[in-house]
Amino acid sequence: MTLKRTLRYYYLRIKNLKGNPRSIASGMAIGVFIGLTPTIPFHTVMILLATSLLSSSRIAGIIGATLVSNPVTIPIHYYLAYYLGKWVTAFKISLPATYSIIDIARAGWELALTMLFGGVILGIIPAVITYFLTLYIFKYLRTKRRARRSI
Repeated sequence: MTLKRTLRYYYLRIKNLKGNPRSIASGMAIGVFIGLTPTIPFHTVMILLATSLLSSSRIAGIIGATLVSNPVTIPIHYYLAYYLGKWVTAFKISLPATYSIIDIARAGWELALTMLFGGVILGIIPAVITYFLTLYIFKYLRTKRRARRSI
């Protein structure tokens, strides 16, 4: 499959998600928010739990996390989460030599909490933007679909 065909396939899959626009938008926002936190081993479980509690689209949540949290972007998230967390906490810590979960666990709770606070800060604005952008897009797509069906 070519890249263009693959992108079109995923575009159509997202475009045809079932559910109301608010449910899809909140699912995407939850996915983006959790995807930007340094909780990689628990992303899927956290997304499924949060989307279930908030009656949001689970699939949209997973898609949102996948879009922002992938092998290319994870080191950037960790770096930004560390520095944002260091800025808002009083902990005096230094970065481990590598960014693996095991090295971070060895560095202690102070580093984990610093990165968690930083990840929460990092995730808030993109999640809000994602919610409103997704809501607008899906309302537009549904209106367009209804108009096309009524013709």
